[in-house]
Formats: sequence, structure tokens, C-alpha cells
Amino acid sequence: MEYRRGVGALTEAAGPMSVLALALALSGSASLGCASSAGVAPAPRDAGPEALSVDVPPDPLDDPMTRIDCPPGRPDPCGPGRHCIAVGPGILGICVRDGSRGGLCRRSSIGCDEGIPCLAQWCEQNRHFGPRTTCGDRRCGLNEGCVEIDGALRCVTFGEPGGYCRQGAAPVEACAPGLQCDNVGDNRSRCGRPIPLGGPCDPASSGLSYCEGEAACVGAAGAGLCQPLGSMGAPCRANSSCDPGLECQLPVGRAGVTCLRPVARGERCSVVAPGSARCARGLSCAVADREGEGTCQPDGSYLALCRERAPQCDGALRCHPEFTVCSTVLAMDAPCLPESNRTTCERNVSCVSIGGVYRCRLDGTLGGRCARGGRCNFGLRCDSTGGQLCVQE
Repeated sequence: MEYRRGVGALTEAAGPMSVLALALALSGSASLGCASSAGVAPAPRDAGPEALSVDVPPDPLDDPMTRIDCPPGRPDPCGPGRHCIAVGPGILGICVRDGSRGGLCRRSSIGCDEGIPCLAQWCEQNRHFGPRTTCGDRRCGLNEGCVEIDGALRCVTFGEPGGYCRQGAAPVEACAPGLQCDNVGDNRSRCGRPIPLGGPCDPASSGLSYCEGEAACVGAAGAGLCQPLGSMGAPCRANSSCDPGLECQLPVGRAGVTCLRPVARGERCSVVAPGSARCARGLSCAVADREGEGTCQPDGSYLALCRERAPQCDGALRCHPEFTVCSTVLAMDAPCLPESNRTTCERNVSCVSIGGVYRCRLDGTLGGRCARGGRCNFGLRCDSTGGQLCVQE
């Protein structure tokens, strides 16, 4: 196949200075009578962009049969002036030149090739190559919506798998055959493959299927089951209720509330493991220093959270000002560890470095923290550049 690319009309290809020079040359030749010479035929009229063409080596990326990988969120592999347009639900796509039919509009004043309108940043509608592509900072075409499928943003035609349900249509027509609208409301309902209660599902996958009714996909990635809301491991019901023996909690490291069995007093708990259940009401996970696991203990006890009301801690324990847990109180000038939640200094006493050793020093004294309002004892001043410590004037 011969590949040819039009160079364009003279006034489009030439710069302003070259056009002016050519006009002056033509006017000069006309005054000398050269234009009427019998030996020179009149110059033909410019026939437009196709009148002048040059041979161009074929570019394999221009071939619509060439399939390449264009995963969402990755740098576009098509190079300048082209974008990868996916042709299905996977990552395989084809390179389409900006401005050509089915491609993205150019950012210049001439958005699309001659005779092709720019509609919602697409040259005509992206039907020939499939309307599915990344849409982070670009709007989708007509009858499309930008939705998240398996963690990636894609433009999907209304009514297609993962796409928004068609508006103003009967429920049976809101989605393509074999799909149903999940009816979440707020114009966010999407079409997907309905899965019955107890059916297999994948909680790591989103956008193409959903559990029917008041249910959600519960389980490990690739091995989930559709379970009723309010059951163990499932999201809480709309009224924040759960099945008997369960509590509506915000698991460790997770965003959504889930129904879980609360951890009882003395049982092992974790503050770092994603998805871990919280301690029962009135209990907190007592963890020493930077350890990730501990046991559930009553609030106000050693290493447990301080109570919101007085007394904040039991007995001689004191609420640690940095970690808000109940810690053992150290005596004045006793060695201390500023990064430990096991111990804390007395009230108005801070753990500071004295001669390279951390000790509990009274605020406002030499080497101690500045007291409230930046005050220090007589003969001392508050050094704001040295960690708010009291130094000699």
C-alpha cells in the first residue's frame, strides 16, 4: 500500500515572510511583461492540500490492525500527536492520531481534520474504535461517563458493563441485555452483572458486577461471596446496625464501616494489621512503644487510652501528653525516654536532654522546657531556636 501525506496549500505551508517575498516577485515580473511571454504557460491554480504530496514511510502505529498495550495510568505509548484508544475492557488498544476521526481533538485552534467536528474533546464520536479509554483530565464523549473499573478511570458508554445506567428509560432498558442497574441512586447507578446471594464474587474487582439486593462481596481477593449487609465482615446496614454479637466498626487501616466481632478484654489486638477488629466499647488496645500488637484493656489502665473525663487514668498513672495513653510517672531528674509511652514525667515537668542524657526537668528551670507563655525563672530566657528551652540570659 502506498502511503501519501498532503503537504497543504501554499498559504498554509509557507510562513508570512515567504508569502510576502513571493508576492513581490510576482508583481515585479508582471511589470516586466514576463507573465505574457509566449514561452511560459500560466501557473496552474492551487488545487488544495492534495495537489502537492510526498512519499512517507509507513508507520506501523498508524495501522488500525496494530494492537499495543495501553494500561490506564501509564505513559501513553503512542508518542506525540497520538493517543492510545482501548478497543475493549482490557488494556489492548490502537494508536489514533489527534484530530482524526475517532481521536482526541487537538489543542490548537483547528481541533479536528476538515469536515470533522470536535464534540466533547472527541473528533465526532469515538464509536469506531470503542468508547473506552482513560479519562483522568479529559471529558468523555457523548453518551459516555467516566467511571472507575478495577481502580482505573475509564470512559464507558451508558448502559454498557460498568457504565452509568441510561437516564429516563424503563428499568429493563437502562442497561444492555444481560445487565441490570444497581439502583444506588443519586445519578450514580451503574450497569453490571447481578450476582445472587451466596454467589462467588471478587471484592478486589469493581464496576462490572454487583451483589443483588441488600448484600455485599465479602472475602479475600478473588474468593469472595455475596453476603447480607450486617453479617460478619459485611458493611453495616444503613442504620449502622449489625447481626447480634457484632458491632459496626471502622476496621484498622480501612475506610468503610464493617460489622465485626469486638475483641474482648484480655484478648490479642492489633493497631497495624489492616482489617483488624477494634476492642469492645470501653476497652482499647494497650500497645507498648512501637509494637503493633497488644491486648484489649479497660480505658484508663496501664498503656490503654486515657478516659475523656476525670479521672483520666487509674491510681498513680498519668495521661501521657504525647501518646494520650496512661503511663507510669517518673520522679524529678529521673532518666526518661521521650519516644516511649511506658513512662512520663510529672505535670509541669518535661523530658529533656541534659548533658546528652534525657531526664525529667522542671519547666522554667535551667535546661528545662519554657513554661507556659514562654516564661523562664529569674536570670533565664526562653530560647525559641533551641527547642523552647530555658538558657542563661
